[in-house]
Amino acid sequence: MPRPMWKGNISFGLVIIPVSMFSAEQAAVQLDLDMIDSRDGQRVRYKRVNEKSGKEVPWKSIAKGYMHDGDYVVLSDADFKKAAAQIVRGIEIQEFVPEDSISPLYFQRPYYLAPGKGGEKAYALLREALVKTKQVGVAKAVIHTREHLAALTVVDGVLTLMVLRFAEELRAPSDLEIAPPAKGKVNARELSMAQELVKGMSGKWEPEKYHDEYRDALKSFIEKKIEAGDKPTKSKKDEEEEEEAPASYSIMELLKKSVAQKKPARGAAGAGASRSAKKTRRKAG
Repeated sequence: MPRPMWKGNISFGLVIIPVSMFSAEQAAVQLDLDMIDSRDGQRVRYKRVNEKSGKEVPWKSIAKGYMHDGDYVVLSDADFKKAAAQIVRGIEIQEFVPEDSISPLYFQRPYYLAPGKGGEKAYALLREALVKTKQVGVAKAVIHTREHLAALTVVDGVLTLMVLRFAEELRAPSDLEIAPPAKGKVNARELSMAQELVKGMSGKWEPEKYHDEYRDALKSFIEKKIEAGDKPTKSKKDEEEEEEAPASYSIMELLKKSVAQKKPARGAAGAGASRSAKKTRRKAG
């Protein structure tokens, strides 16, 4: 069993539940890519440089600073610990809300909580109460030296802490002036056909069916370049262009073809249907 990244308490009214925290995330397998000079294939490295002197700064001299009236207030590790000491360390539930009332936009990072010694019964009590009432606990969580907003829920029988974004960390669509397009109205027939397509493509959520296909394709491409003995070449800058919908196409025609191509089971067949739909869309354009 891995070592816990944090130990503390959940305060649930007057009930105190000792818990150990484990990250519910694991790093995705990524390709190890470095920045290189395309002219000779040599690696490009970054340096920490003093803005005034132009000299490189060693890690031991790096600190964090807060700009105030043109000057920096230097903050050491001890300063962060002193500030955190003024806040109660742990997970303090503030209130309970319906489990479906928090927008997915707020969810940020998951952690599993294991009961600490002597806290097994209280842990089970809170877990079962959340399941029975279909509620989640909104909590303040002070982990290490930082306070987070969090939601306490149950996943596969385990109390799970979901770190949330604060409201000020999210933009509203109105802030970006995003509004429904004036020409975006649909008729009843189109909506009915779209609903039929959604039903035909509906299935059970099975996350293990999905993986990073782009990473696999890129890895295969790199292996082929290695086999071919390719050397670094000067690359041309690609201009990014925003994709636009075809100038003229029939939504109903695409919906009908999509419904006709739907399969009862997703997976490889579903992926093939998706590719066929894309080809149809390009032809229609």
